[in-house]
Amino acid sequence: MGNLWAQQIKHYNNNSGLSHNTVMCLFQDSKGFIWVGTKNGLNRFDGHDFKVYQRGDSINELRNSMIYCITEDKDKTLWIATDKGISLYDPFTETFSNFNKQTDKQERVDGFINKIYIDKSDRVWILSGDGLFIYQPSEDKLYNMHDRFAPYTAYAPRALFLDEDGTAYLAFPDIGVIKYDIDGDKTTFLARNDNTPTAICAYKEQYILLGTLDKGLFLINKETGESKKLQIDESRNSDIYVRHIEKISKDEYWVGAESGIYVLKDGAVQHITYEAYNDLSISDNAIYALFKDREGGFGLEVTSAVWSIFLSNILILRTSIPLPIKTLLAVTESENL
Repeated sequence: MGNLWAQQIKHYNNNSGLSHNTVMCLFQDSKGFIWVGTKNGLNRFDGHDFKVYQRGDSINELRNSMIYCITEDKDKTLWIATDKGISLYDPFTETFSNFNKQTDKQERVDGFINKIYIDKSDRVWILSGDGLFIYQPSEDKLYNMHDRFAPYTAYAPRALFLDEDGTAYLAFPDIGVIKYDIDGDKTTFLARNDNTPTAICAYKEQYILLGTLDKGLFLINKETGESKKLQIDESRNSDIYVRHIEKISKDEYWVGAESGIYVLKDGAVQHITYEAYNDLSISDNAIYALFKDREGGFGLEVTSAVWSIFLSNILILRTSIPLPIKTLLAVTESENL
């Protein structure tokens, strides 16, 4: 890929102080700290060092050490999704507590928690193995949303995206995407897709991108539901395993897959892959997630970077230098990108 990568790449792993090399998620809090969720421990990165938090037996300790998602509410509390429920981190006391709210039917969000989103009305959307739950802080009540989708499917949603207008897009195995307007309490079937969904992201103004398990990436019109598969990797018939989709700018989107990173920009797809014997290449093709930190941050070396999670470590791709488009392994034209 050429020497342009020399100033763009930096690796972190357990030799750097990370608690485990299998990293599941990344999040930047309102203070600028980067939080790293791994298969064995929660890590807070200040730009130089990692502070590690592990599960404990006390109610003031982390619920479990397998971390899937991290987000922050308006009170600066971190919501941490684990394989055994949700932990809440108070940054002022630096202590944890368990989220133990129940629905009116005494249902809890225990076990595997896939994603947590907090919308503009401070509602907490919780995607668990048991389905979608919404916690309303103003009422201090937890709601199980299964009944909203029961007319369409018995499955729990596998992917969720909240649009800026408050509309939720939920992807279900074997049926496709359903829109949910929480203010109007209205569900609308949007698009048929018979595959297993893995990720959703808004794409420009009119579309969403739907990633799937081994069946590639689909472009779906948010209003009409018109859908088509994007041809982004001819060598695999575009049947890629999409793990994550990240908006980098209004014209640039990065897709993390088992087969590397696909950069969608200016009507083209740039494919970034591992190169043996090249210290300046990415270290693995299995991308677990992508994350762009906030510019300005708090003066850290990692500011204005795209973070990429691999099976074996964390990689930072600096975006201050243009990507070497002409020397990438694969460049293909794709309609409507």
